[in-house]
Amino acid sequence: MRRKLASIQQISKIEPIQNAERIERATVLGWQTVIRKGEFAVGDKVIFIEVDSLVPRMPQTEFLQKDPSIEFPVRLCTQKLRGCLSQGVALSVQGFDLPNTDIGTDVTDLLGITKHEYTISPDMIGTIADGFPTYLISGTELMRLQTCPNILIEKADTNVYVTEKCDGFSFTSFWNKDVGELWVCSSDVRLVDDGRNPCWKVANELDLATKLRGIDIAIQGELVGPTIRGNKLGLDKLSLRVFNVYDMVQKRRLSLAESLVVVMALDLIFVPIIDAFIKIGSRSLDEWLEAAQGTYPGTKNPREGIVVKSLVYDYCETLYDDTCFKVLNNVHLLKEK
Repeated sequence: MRRKLASIQQISKIEPIQNAERIERATVLGWQTVIRKGEFAVGDKVIFIEVDSLVPRMPQTEFLQKDPSIEFPVRLCTQKLRGCLSQGVALSVQGFDLPNTDIGTDVTDLLGITKHEYTISPDMIGTIADGFPTYLISGTELMRLQTCPNILIEKADTNVYVTEKCDGFSFTSFWNKDVGELWVCSSDVRLVDDGRNPCWKVANELDLATKLRGIDIAIQGELVGPTIRGNKLGLDKLSLRVFNVYDMVQKRRLSLAESLVVVMALDLIFVPIIDAFIKIGSRSLDEWLEAAQGTYPGTKNPREGIVVKSLVYDYCETLYDDTCFKVLNNVHLLKEK
């Protein structure tokens, strides 16, 4: 499901901020954002722009340039204003000529908004073969819980397991039997084995060409260690942490039990499991956000967050996809800024 960086949403709650005369806190979906006092009322439709968006210069976004050194497009980050967490921006729909203002309408492209991507060293990518093969396998990007809070109601009784979200580099690998070779991908491109990028280095060290040849599964995980995203896990060498085992024939991820069997058989490492056999609805949104906090073992580095998945593949109407979502650690996001 494509992430709607900017969409028509509705303000569900407005609350005062202690010791703040000009601002107040609004709730949109599962997000909290700071707005000017009196600007909106509960029930108002707004254009909500999520964090990680790159927002271009428009008359309605000039306020984002707080000083001349800030250049457009402006990246929306998690921040605190008067001690209040603020994630995303709410804009009045009145200032835009919109063909459709139905709740949920995606206006990302209409407003020229794009997603912020981390600058990656050319050595991390190496030579690109082509784009990510979505015609063969699903990508690894997950929705944040705040964007899809209805899942807590729709899938309240669904049993899930919770894993640590490792702060690294997305990795996908499988044997393409049509061409008779191992394919290795990052989050959005397929990579060439040119001796430069660490994804292929680890794939070769793990002998994935031999291990995956002849079986219709893909391995998806996070590459972590030195030179990658500041090595938040404090590792001595590059390591692959598997978070998905994907059935290439049935086009679905395997269950937790099946995945663990495959990972053990291939002598790989599964991402750390924090909790299992709990129901999605057993925690409120705030409780899930609290559960995402913590540090990586043996370090003082805030972990990126957690990932929540149903024990077996389970289609979710809210997500238009499998029941999987991520909950990021706000302490990590504030520090990252």
